[in-house]
Amino acid sequence: MPIHEYTALQIKKAVVGYGRAEKQQMQEMVRIILGMAKPAAQDAADALGVAICHINHLPPARSIPPHPSTTGMKT
Repeated sequence: MPIHEYTALQIKKAVVGYGRAEKQQMQEMVRIILGMAKPAAQDAADALGVAICHINHLPPARSIPPHPSTTGMKT
């Protein structure tokens, strides 16, 4: 299994668009990106931020397609 590493700066830039973002900014952007009703706890937001960063770094062929509910398609 391949292992990937990202710096905090890379993760914040991928999620917020600014590598020196504050924790609250990360929590809010993770909430918005994932369509959550309320922000995740800081540790959970950090973990989800790593996942979002990793997905952003995948080649397009391996990217996860959007969920049908976000594209207006019926399942």
